[in-house]
Amino acid sequence: EDDVLVSVRAPVGPTHLCPDKSCIGRGLAAVRPKPGIQPRYILWAIRAFENNLARQGTGTTFDSISSGDLREFEIPLAPSGQRESIVAKIEELFSNLDAGMGDLQTAEQQLERYRLSVLQAAVEGRLTADWRRTHDPEPADQLLERILVDRREKWGERYKWERYESKRKEPPSGWKDRYTEPDPPDDTDLRELPEGWAWSKLGHAFFVHLGATPRRSRDDFWGGDIAWASSSEINQREITYTEETITEAGLEDTSTQVLPPGTLMLGMIGQGRTRGMVAELKIPAATSQNSAAIEVAHCSVPPKWVYYYLESQYHELRRMGSGNNQKALNKGIVQEIPIPLPPLAEQKQIVDEVERLLSVADDASDTADREHTRADRLRQSILKQAFSGQLVPHDDEANPPTVDTIAPDATDTPSSNDRNSDAED
Repeated sequence: EDDVLVSVRAPVGPTHLCPDKSCIGRGLAAVRPKPGIQPRYILWAIRAFENNLARQGTGTTFDSISSGDLREFEIPLAPSGQRESIVAKIEELFSNLDAGMGDLQTAEQQLERYRLSVLQAAVEGRLTADWRRTHDPEPADQLLERILVDRREKWGERYKWERYESKRKEPPSGWKDRYTEPDPPDDTDLRELPEGWAWSKLGHAFFVHLGATPRRSRDDFWGGDIAWASSSEINQREITYTEETITEAGLEDTSTQVLPPGTLMLGMIGQGRTRGMVAELKIPAATSQNSAAIEVAHCSVPPKWVYYYLESQYHELRRMGSGNNQKALNKGIVQEIPIPLPPLAEQKQIVDEVERLLSVADDASDTADREHTRADRLRQSILKQAFSGQLVPHDDEANPPTVDTIAPDATDTPSSNDRNSDAED
């Protein structure tokens, strides 16, 4: 108990006090201070120089440091009379900082509830109830008929090129009969939709693709001109760039393909936040096998309508999946996901309304992100001052410097009245 635990592999650096007598795995090291030195002093000292410790990590698969490296790692040791004061001052300032971050967390939870209420009102038709009373758009079942025609034509173009034209072959007679019409959804257990709306499935109205990863062992497959979106990029929500690119050779070596802007990426794998999240490609890009790519561009449906619907279903999507140890979506499951289709004109109206209402939440969320960054920097500033002798006085005449604490501004959070009136929920 109270040994200082240090992560020594994947990642290197993070620390914590051992809460109780415990055994540890090889990814941790336990630092036990000698008598007279507070464990919390060692804890804060290592955290103050955590980045230096992390930079010592080496390895091909993941970074790690040896016990010898950790033994040789230097930290400043203040005189015995000052160590207790340093720890007390750090924890006083961190306590004030934590209080401010608690208020910020509450504001973020309110923003998340507001966002979800807007999305639910949108996909259930409540957001445009007044609009429907004064408009008479083409019913969605007619839109769906056109989508299916467009889908078949797009399949024909792609199939003809990939199987025949790209290989300078003449397509045989009857090749178009190889197209399989997608099965319509079974709406028996689905909720009733507003008048003029219709149920479809992602695999019924749209193409669902799985990507692939070119072999990492082939340098000539990577670093080309083709954007390659991994599942981690789904966190961008709108993908305007990718960390990695592939070459034509890498593209041809795998089953991935370059998909057009407007394609939606749905995270399928993992216990983190990414599984169930959705992002829109704003650039042509190939994709990895860890996400499903929903190609919307072949028809007139706004990609943002599908995006907002899937975002509203985030928690439900995370409950779906197969696998014993770790739930995951797959192409078959994604294709069967039901999606309501309003009339086309109403889809565009809904997208405009949602973007107007969520712009308030997005601005407040950006502010919260900046405050989190500021708080992290402030913690490091406090630790830097503490272990450079600037946080507590060295004698009775000296005064410690003042350290500003964070005061998150939650005024951008939509009020309850705004939420109720804007989202009609």
